[in-house]
Amino acid sequence: MGFKEIIQLQNPVFVTVVFLFMTGVIFFSNNELLKLYVDNVGVLLLAITAAVGFYQCHKKTDPVFKNEQKAWFFIFLAILLRVFGEFFLAFYEIVLNASVPALSLADLTWHLSYIAFFVGFIYTARHIFMPQKKAILTFIILVCIVIFAQYGITQQTLFTTLSQEEKITHLINFTYILWDILLLGLLSFLLIPILRSYNKFSQSYLLFILAFISFTIFDAAFAIQWNATEDAIEVFYYLGYLLLIYTVSIRGNNHNIKTTISQVTT
Repeated sequence: MGFKEIIQLQNPVFVTVVFLFMTGVIFFSNNELLKLYVDNVGVLLLAITAAVGFYQCHKKTDPVFKNEQKAWFFIFLAILLRVFGEFFLAFYEIVLNASVPALSLADLTWHLSYIAFFVGFIYTARHIFMPQKKAILTFIILVCIVIFAQYGITQQTLFTTLSQEEKITHLINFTYILWDILLLGLLSFLLIPILRSYNKFSQSYLLFILAFISFTIFDAAFAIQWNATEDAIEVFYYLGYLLLIYTVSIRGNNHNIKTTISQVTT
């Protein structure tokens, strides 16, 4: 592997080095300005890399598999929206030297990204063969609703003690947790065919699920204002993007194989 190949954005070696560099700066540097730039610019770079990778997956997927092709497109769209969110965040923190306000453009793009992810999931589910698919999906959604309700009850007491401004911020963070729970619940549906027939295509789906587990851990820790260092929380966010890039790296290396997860699991 030559130097040019190593520095390609979607090369797993390169993005791993970027991830380790960002983590090292966040944990070991005492320069807050350096941390600010590395955090914002690094995340933006990882997000752009993931978006480009998923777009390439969309373009490289055999047109015969229309649902899968559409799934990759909406996942690309979702991550592109997150890119805009990361840009707005960086603009506030670096250029304006201010915290992102509640109900900002960053929040809007992040919420829209979840909707795009759900559309992508719908197309993914449509091309997966599985006995009693509707019954399994219904059960998963019901479990998610129960978790929503339980989580809402645990937050009710805290919510009443907050100021009006704090309530808005807490409600936004609470909404991210609900999005994460629903998305992870639906993604768990993919675990059934993955575990039944594990192969190279299954690896990409599994990494995709692990990426959102990492994002969920970050959102949950941020929402409950985890008392551990904020640096540790950020690593989960970096890891989520790293796993997304690994997802498209593995999927891209196998795009010439005329098969999909739907065929593997039949």
